[in-house]
Amino acid sequence: MSIAFKEAEIIEEFEMLDNWQDRFQIVIDTGETLPPMPEERMVDQNIIHGCQNKVYLSSDLNGEVLHFYGHSEAQIPRGLLTLLIRLVDGEKPEDIVQASLDVFEKAGIKDNLSMQRAVGLESMIKRVKLEAAKYVKN
Repeated sequence: MSIAFKEAEIIEEFEMLDNWQDRFQIVIDTGETLPPMPEERMVDQNIIHGCQNKVYLSSDLNGEVLHFYGHSEAQIPRGLLTLLIRLVDGEKPEDIVQASLDVFEKAGIKDNLSMQRAVGLESMIKRVKLEAAKYVKN
């Protein structure tokens, strides 16, 4: 499944919702599906700086595709991270680096985030791209 296909799925899920409270409930519910991050990955180097709460992200290259691991204790950041991981997990690093990853704007999620949460979301997106860039051959 391509990033564009997964993005379209996420947008469709959120377009069906009439108000921001429903959107945030879906974000929170989605966060509950995030698989536990192995303890050994919860180290300082995997903390995403710029987030209001502690958010961890790491990745592994498996063949030609990246797999991501994430963790946050806070509900909304965990949900945003889960959506972001859903979008990029199992994709080629080159595709992740080139993707706009603007699904949060298109789905109407970012519009209702506080300034601090929006900054945290941007930090998550940048970190995903940095993780992918580590594996891109020049």
